Amino acid sequence: RGVPSASWATVDNRPAVLRVTGFSADTKDALFTHFEAFGLLKSIVFEDGDDVAVVSFKERKTAEQAMRRGGVMGTQRLTIQWQPTPVSAVPQEEAVEDADEDGGADDAEAEPEANTAGVPLQASA
Repeated sequence: RGVPSASWATVDNRPAVLRVTGFSADTKDALFTHFEAFGLLKSIVFEDGDDVAVVSFKERKTAEQAMRRGGVMGTQRLTIQWQPTPVSAVPQEEAVEDADEDGGADDAEAEPEANTAGVPLQASA
């Protein structure tokens, strides 16, 4: 009692990265100024021969504003999409299993894997 609850405080961990196309090579330097108007930027990285800009914002809400209102830069119409989140290369558990396979017994001599019930799986003929 008397201590305020922190349930109202949330952290938005959603991505704040946009993928932008539709700009010309001679206006790519203007992208920084254009998107900085919406809030703090982390970076702008150019990909695919400078035809794509990956624009990272410090906060999700600024990225959302840029997504809604940043589609026109001067006379150019920009295409803005959320940048797909990269999938981690190999989860830790799989990396350990792969290491065991390389240094362990041959597949023919290996014990059968167990399913979640602990019953050995049958090898297919």
